Amino acid sequence: MRPDRGLTLDLSISEAELLASANESVRAQAESGALREIHERFNNAQARAGSEYFAVREQLAKTLQLIEAKENEIYTRLVEGEFGEGFHGIKPHGQSSDFIDLLSLATGDNSFTNLSIVEGAIANGHESAEQLRNVQGWLHSFMGIKHEIFKLETTLKEAFCNHVAKGEEDESLSRNEYKNFKAQRDAYSENFSRQEVAPFAQSDYEAFVGQIKELSECRAQGLLNDFKEYEQAFTARKNVYDSFTTGGTSESMQAFRTDLLQHLAGSIIVKEHRQRYQKEQFDRFIASLQYNRLFSRGLNLREFCEEYANMIEVLIEDSHNDRSPKIEANYDDFGERTVRPLNATIFYYFFSADKRKRTFAQWFLAAARYPNDRVRRAYMRFFA
Repeated sequence: MRPDRGLTLDLSISEAELLASANESVRAQAESGALREIHERFNNAQARAGSEYFAVREQLAKTLQLIEAKENEIYTRLVEGEFGEGFHGIKPHGQSSDFIDLLSLATGDNSFTNLSIVEGAIANGHESAEQLRNVQGWLHSFMGIKHEIFKLETTLKEAFCNHVAKGEEDESLSRNEYKNFKAQRDAYSENFSRQEVAPFAQSDYEAFVGQIKELSECRAQGLLNDFKEYEQAFTARKNVYDSFTTGGTSESMQAFRTDLLQHLAGSIIVKEHRQRYQKEQFDRFIASLQYNRLFSRGLNLREFCEEYANMIEVLIEDSHNDRSPKIEANYDDFGERTVRPLNATIFYYFFSADKRKRTFAQWFLAAARYPNDRVRRAYMRFFA
């Protein structure tokens, strides 16, 4: 049973049978409105947690993009030779406008490789070693900011795994994302902790870190509470569906389809059928019990309705000996299944475009319907 699905015609027959077999406790909650409140609470908690989590991650992604843009400016200067030779191994971060890529925060390890190249050049006595120390200081400060970003991402993803991710597939995917964030956080932490932030980069570093901490203390803390509220709402709804049925479920599920066919037979009146209503309804009910397609558990309610409608059409055609029920001249005696040639003749002349032939057909009809001569003439004058 999937509680997240709505009550639509896309519901499968099996799910409809299960809904019909709900126990008395669930039925009482539905009648009192308590079940609706449980669903509304869950839907609201899910929407609030999802939208707020997206907003926080979007803010972190924008900050990360800004930091990597600053790094790329420095990498470009190194590659173009502003600080001398020996920096062809520098690889800028890939530029992408894809929003999904921004939210994934999967940036690779270019920051670590590029910083090690700069530090190696300084250690080897590069001719621009003094200028490269400033470059090293800026790159080191950016690494500290990234550490704060992935630190918050890891905290939020861990809470998401513990409170929100439900189901084996969702939980597995979230755990993998958590491991990636944790690995990035630890890597940036290890590299950043090797030295203090350079004085000339201190102000920018504190400004960015201050923004991240403000995001953590304000919106992120509220988001963690939203995750917990979602879990409570999910558990409350899950408890309802865990005890949704009683011991007599199999019997009630078997009776559901028979009751449904009986309800349809008694509720639908088919005017086109040759047999009149109660006889047609009873025969249709018996026919529906023998129609195997209506008992297929793979059908959804929409397909079930289509199959039932097709069955009605077949029964209508069969009741008229596979002739059109709209044309009365097709048959004379339904029981004997005979057709008088005169009926077809009248039908032909009556629908002819020739006015004389139409009048001729009207006289035939009047003679058949009204043997009295005065009534027949009155009938003809009325239609003249």
